[in-house]
Amino acid sequence: MHSFTNTTMYDYIFLWGWISTFACILYMLKEQSNCNKKILILERDSTIIEKNLSFWSAEFPDVLEWLSYRSWSKSRVVDNGSWKWWVIRTIPYRSIRASDFIHFVEEKIKKSWFFVEKIIDNVTTIEDWAEFGVVTCTSKSVFYWKIIFNSIISLAPSASSQYDFFQCFVGYELSTKKKSFDHSTATTMEFFDYSWQISFVYTLPTSSNDALVEYTYFSKDAPISFSMIENKLVDYLDSFWTYTVIKKEQWVIPMRKHTPRRAVHIVDIWTAWWATKPSSWYTFLSILSHAQAICSTFTNKKSLPLPYSKRHRWYDMIMLEVMSTYPEKYHTLIVKLFKHTPEHALVHFLNEKSSFREELQVIWSLPKRIFIRSLFRYYAKKLCK
Repeated sequence: MHSFTNTTMYDYIFLWGWISTFACILYMLKEQSNCNKKILILERDSTIIEKNLSFWSAEFPDVLEWLSYRSWSKSRVVDNGSWKWWVIRTIPYRSIRASDFIHFVEEKIKKSWFFVEKIIDNVTTIEDWAEFGVVTCTSKSVFYWKIIFNSIISLAPSASSQYDFFQCFVGYELSTKKKSFDHSTATTMEFFDYSWQISFVYTLPTSSNDALVEYTYFSKDAPISFSMIENKLVDYLDSFWTYTVIKKEQWVIPMRKHTPRRAVHIVDIWTAWWATKPSSWYTFLSILSHAQAICSTFTNKKSLPLPYSKRHRWYDMIMLEVMSTYPEKYHTLIVKLFKHTPEHALVHFLNEKSSFREELQVIWSLPKRIFIRSLFRYYAKKLCK
């Protein structure tokens, strides 16, 4: 990666350089018109957050080329209360490591005419002025430029409003003494402890003895402590296997109602524009899609796109209402979704590539009373504002 002095004028400034930042740079590299670009990434620290980025896809995205990934021919949802499970067999489930993705993009930068500088500083404010965007940091450094990409959710519009949910998880990469996993099948949701209403176990086997196992909990209003989630994970693992922990990961993803920013020089990306959607639970493909749309906009000189369709935003609102009002019914809703929705329609919906007909199939599979009541509650709240 090239470096240059702080007096250099930047083409783009990115606030926090995680997945969305490198996804945007990746698509910029694909555009011939974006040669010789100078980019600044303002990092809050030098830590690389390690996480698995998973998605359903019949084909591995072309833009990722030679990037290594893992794939499972089958994926399933398990209800331990009834000891039943439902399997998706026609569309593979895939996963890459965040660090591998970042390294992949950094290698492509080295072979390009792009110049990228990273500065460790804490961003305090961003402003949209008439001629440019303005970034102010704790160190009193001030940066001015035409396009600022913001991944910091506390600086996003409506960031002061109450979050609907926090998706909190703790995961172990572990190894068992005995053969314990079907390495051809990913378990995307296993409902295990019904006392924790919106929670599930997530398992990605890499061999018969090795897997990533995560415990996920959707916390209302404020994040729950990682230690509490880890205790639940350990209880689950101890009930099945003798194992050795190789690596641990933990993370919190806020899931909230989002107000699109009306700005000329500031573009919100990642969780600042709500990449993790409550009606789909997944993030990575939506990040790639949004990054591609942004870079296409710059090339064709069009207005910036909304990060999601209005129709899918409506589904998100209703799903949040369901989760908020009927948390004890969440696992029932997911089980019915996987049990009664055709596989392709379900995966297209989760990836936000669904047709209106496929969305009707998804809606028809849901518990009708819960869905209709949540619909009325959502519109009643809107009328009361």
